[in-house]
Amino acid sequence: MTVFDDAIPAVAKLDPDLLRALRQAATDASDDGAEFYVSSGWRSPEYQDQFLREAVAEYGSEDEAARWVATATTSPHVAGDAVDIGHSDA
Repeated sequence: MTVFDDAIPAVAKLDPDLLRALRQAATDASDDGAEFYVSSGWRSPEYQDQFLREAVAEYGSEDEAARWVATATTSPHVAGDAVDIGHSDA
């Protein structure tokens, strides 16, 4: 997804300042002939909990999973304050 996909909650529910900065960065990158995409943005608490459960299954314990995946109450993704950028040629 791009940072201009307003119909997608992962983009639309981002903090407005973060979204504005991302859109400016995407526009600047595009002006230079590069594109970048959001591989993960805002997440619901339920979706974040699912990530954590999957990490516990993969890493074998909650302590080990917590090294890689935040809880729904601590995740900046759930707060709309984080994005992961992927598939970039920027």
